[in-house]
Amino acid sequence: MEPLELTYKIEEADYVSANIWAALEKTPFWLAVNRYFLFAIDLIILIIAIVAGLPFGYYFFLIIVGFLPFLMRLSLMLRASKTYRKNKLLQEHFITFVFSEEGVTENFAGLSYNTEWKEIKQVVLYRHLFIMELNTSRVLFCPYQGLNESTQNELKTWVYAKLEKTKIHLGKKFKESENKNEAN
Repeated sequence: MEPLELTYKIEEADYVSANIWAALEKTPFWLAVNRYFLFAIDLIILIIAIVAGLPFGYYFFLIIVGFLPFLMRLSLMLRASKTYRKNKLLQEHFITFVFSEEGVTENFAGLSYNTEWKEIKQVVLYRHLFIMELNTSRVLFCPYQGLNESTQNELKTWVYAKLEKTKIHLGKKFKESENKNEAN
């Protein structure tokens, strides 16, 4: 296969989304905890408080606990936005990924990083991003929805070709997008 080259500029929204995924939704467990579990616990306690006839102060406490996942996400978004705005390298330079037989090469601001395929832990589609998590917990991402359909298919071909040789875990949305393409 011919090497695939993707060049793009990091946008603030992409940077924030990648940070949210890495901190709160990387694994199905943390995704469930941050989206559902904390709200379910809050609802159960609220029902118990209503049935037991507890004072109004408990309800106020429950409302605060219910906002905890939202506050964590908001805090992370603000911190990532602030980091992006302070870092001129992120704002001014383009990133180039080259997918080849050896692995993925990332070129950014005059620096080059080579990542072998065996170093990639998982590949996911998160919202509008293509995210690769490395064994070192480093995250590589690029905008996926902005790619034309042929480039998206070529990117999937590279990932699937390397699945046979490595233990790359595919996220659920990545698998679903492949199934949609096969149906068309």
